[in-house]
Amino acid sequence: MNPSAALFLACLMSGVVVPVPEDVPIILAGVGVARGEIPLSMALLAGAAGTLIRDSLAFSLGRFAGPRIEALARRRFGPRLDRAIDKFEASTQRGQDGFIFLTRFAAGVRGPLYFVAGFVGASPKRFLVLDALGLAVTTPLCLWIGMTWGDGAVALIQQGLAHQRPVVAALVLGAAIFLFRRLRKRRAD
Repeated sequence: MNPSAALFLACLMSGVVVPVPEDVPIILAGVGVARGEIPLSMALLAGAAGTLIRDSLAFSLGRFAGPRIEALARRRFGPRLDRAIDKFEASTQRGQDGFIFLTRFAAGVRGPLYFVAGFVGASPKRFLVLDALGLAVTTPLCLWIGMTWGDGAVALIQQGLAHQRPVVAALVLGAAIFLFRRLRKRRAD
C-alpha cells in the first residue's frame, strides 16, 4: 500500500477503530517525509482528508443517532436528566465555535466531543469550517514534529503507547469516582 493511502486510512480509523489519535500516524508520516518516503504535499492532504472525514462521521453520528439516544435516556432517567441535558446544551451553545475549534487540540477525545457537537445541534457548515481551520494548524504541526525530531519522536510515541493502558485506566477510574460522588451528592440533596 502506498504511504499516502496508508496515512489516509490510519487517520480515518484513528480514535474510533484504533485507540490512537491521528496525531501519531501524522507524526510518523513526518518522519517519512524527512526520509523522502512520502512527499510533504501528499502527507498534508492524506492526513487532513482522513481526519476531516473521520471527524465528520463522528459529528453526523451525533446529529442523527443522538436524539434517539437522548429519548431513551430521558425515558429511563426522567426529569433530572432533562434538566442536566438542557443545562449542558445551553452552555455548549454559548461557546460552540470555540468548543469545536479547541477540541482539535484535545488529542484522544476528539471523536466523542465531535459526537457531542452533532448531538447538541451545531451547524454542519460551521463544524466543517472550524474543524478544517483546526486541521490547518495541527496537521502541519504534527508533520513538522516528525520531520524535525524523526527517530526521537518515534521513540517518544512508542513510550507513550506502552504506558497508554495505565493512563486510560486512571482516567476512567477518576471519571467514575467523580460521577459516583456527584450522584451521591444529588441523592443526598
